[in-house]
Amino acid sequence: MMLAGAEAARKSIPLHECPYRHPAMRASWLKGFAQEQQQSFKF
Repeated sequence: MMLAGAEAARKSIPLHECPYRHPAMRASWLKGFAQEQQQSFKF
């Protein structure tokens, strides 16, 4: 999370924007979501 904040500061993207619109946040959220989906299918 701190890495995403540092990246946003460097690119001057406001972090108070919707987290789902923030590319770094969306990437990590999608990765976590995909992993959960895969785990839920393994019975």
